[in-house]
Amino acid sequence: MRSRFKRVEEIKVGVVGYGGAFNMGRLHLDDMRKAGMTPYAVAEPDESRLKVAAEDFPGIETYCSVSEMLRKSEVNLIVLITPHSTHAPLALQCIKAGKHVVCEKPFAITTKECGDDRGC
Repeated sequence: MRSRFKRVEEIKVGVVGYGGAFNMGRLHLDDMRKAGMTPYAVAEPDESRLKVAAEDFPGIETYCSVSEMLRKSEVNLIVLITPHSTHAPLALQCIKAGKHVVCEKPFAITTKECGDDRGC
């Protein structure tokens, strides 16, 4: 399978969740930047945390919701840093929008959340 990215810096990374606990949003964006990717967007409902993200990453796009980020941003890779119970619906929403997704463990609490109607 060929990658559509010729250089790693072409990968535009966004995070969903920039809460203050452990600064995981900043940590993930820093790690992605160290790997050569481009921190690009943050989705976070707390406006005070969006201001922190903008201070941590000058020029980064900030959004109050995942839906808004998916509609407006050119982000390619999204890291979910939200409560575990939100991972499956957010991941599926992002995947359906054509984005690559990384979950800050776990992807889902049950397999049913993953879209397996059999509950296996």
